[in-house]
Amino acid sequence: MEANEFRTAFAMFAGADRYQQFVRALNGEGRWRCRFLFWQEELLAPFAASHPSAVVEFERVEQLLRVCELHGAELVPDPEGLSQRCRGAVTEYTRAQGERFPNSDCGPLIIGRRFDNFRRGLWFCPVCRAAETEWAAGL
Repeated sequence: MEANEFRTAFAMFAGADRYQQFVRALNGEGRWRCRFLFWQEELLAPFAASHPSAVVEFERVEQLLRVCELHGAELVPDPEGLSQRCRGAVTEYTRAQGERFPNSDCGPLIIGRRFDNFRRGLWFCPVCRAAETEWAAGL
């Protein structure tokens, strides 16, 4: 199953809101943890039963759902990007990030090293990066 086919089938199965929550959780924490959350596994199980050709292991689904849940844009690799995950307190920036550019840093290029949050190389949404730059310029 190709990425667009999987995304369409899964979005129809889960519903638009739940699909968006699923992708947001994957982009927010899933790639860093190298696994799904329990509720994501619970949602994938009946989907896999109703779509026998769909492979629902984390490593495969993660590749198929490399998309921004807010903008619908494909995630792009940034081999030199450094994670900004450890930001501390909630600030005006973190609030704006959650609403306008949630995927300026959404997971490592190389999955499997769970606690190595400061290595180079990550996925990002180009529309989110542009929105982040625009927001920062308006300060």
